Amino acid sequence: RNDYMGAMVDTRGVVTVKNSTFVENGDFGLLVDVPTAAAVSLENVQGAFNGEAGIRIGASGAVTVRNAINFLNDGSGMYITNPWNGGLYPSAVSIYGSSFPVNDVNGLYIEARGNVLLSGIYSTSGNGGNGVLVNTCLWTGTACAGTGTVTLTSPGPNTSNFAYNSSY
Repeated sequence: RNDYMGAMVDTRGVVTVKNSTFVENGDFGLLVDVPTAAAVSLENVQGAFNGEAGIRIGASGAVTVRNAINFLNDGSGMYITNPWNGGLYPSAVSIYGSSFPVNDVNGLYIEARGNVLLSGIYSTSGNGGNGVLVNTCLWTGTACAGTGTVTLTSPGPNTSNFAYNSSY
């Protein structure tokens, strides 16, 4: 248990995280911040019992997540948006076979300027906010800045409680 984050990656290069667990941290379990077009890839990761989001990804490039489980976090299970230290919103987000149950805020929260693909996502009604919230509009006050499409697919049995927002 850490008083702050389990792990923080702040880079301009490609990020790959595999077979990792981020549990019982005072803030984010894992924070990734990439202000360039470099890709972010997570596979077989878990974020649970954290004081903020289980996993927060701030990226301008493509984000791919496979087989993640993020549950019982005080924030969202997984939060994907633009980098804190400058940069655009993600160019694309693809998430496969991942679960986001019982978080205090949203199960999965995504802001992206490009396409979003969600396949085999499990997010129960136990989340304090939405099961899944996707925003590819990125409202500027006068128009949508994002142009991405949103695709939800299920390779097998899937669950309910998707709150889907592609524009406001």
